[in-house]
Amino acid sequence: MTDGKKLSDRVYDALRQDILATRIQPGEKLSEAQLAARYGVSRAPIRDAFARLEQDRLVEVRPQVGTIVSQISEDAAMNVVAIRLLLEPPAARAAASNLTDEDRERLRTAFERLSSLAPNSEAKKLQLFETDGLLHALIWERCGNPEVKRILDRYRGQIQRVRHSNAELGNRLQPSEREIREIYQALLRGDGEGSARALARHLKNIGRAVKSIFAALASQAPARKSASDPQPNTRGASAVKPAASIHTPR
Repeated sequence: MTDGKKLSDRVYDALRQDILATRIQPGEKLSEAQLAARYGVSRAPIRDAFARLEQDRLVEVRPQVGTIVSQISEDAAMNVVAIRLLLEPPAARAAASNLTDEDRERLRTAFERLSSLAPNSEAKKLQLFETDGLLHALIWERCGNPEVKRILDRYRGQIQRVRHSNAELGNRLQPSEREIREIYQALLRGDGEGSARALARHLKNIGRAVKSIFAALASQAPARKSASDPQPNTRGASAVKPAASIHTPR
């Protein structure tokens, strides 16, 4: 049996991951009762998770409405891309000469696994997200400037949501894999300028994809309910794709 604090952390991590992976959709209204049943906990750790997720800007608490998964706006997504373009290419330039042998082995293992998986499979998609996250995290950590990591860490949630939206709506799985391989190969060569150029291309392509996604959504707007309206979760707790158990294995 875990203590209250540890259980609260596990509920927060599980719910946060479901939101970041868009298993729970932007605009969806969250039900304490359904989530408590889903995760097999009381409502108290769910309420604690809501408070922390509000600080992360992943949910909004609206009076007389409830707790809503925050929307991903085009302006917010493009602002994050702009911040990344300012910080990440120079970080990659510096990181190319700072990677350790362990870093290179971690990247090599991740990319080899990515290559081994069937195209367009769910396993391939999940491994791409994991590999992309590892690549960027190592660049942030090895750039020699802790402020870069501190700043980008603040946007980690938005970055992950944009990553998933690009994959699901922007048909970016295969292009993203090619682009992050270019970054990886330049890093392995110790090519700082090549790493910076490849990362800048990758981020610019993400920005173009974000604009395309929102343009497509705007063209469908007359047939859609306003994105600003909360979408109640009428599917029931079991309808949301399950995450890993939050309980300690017995």
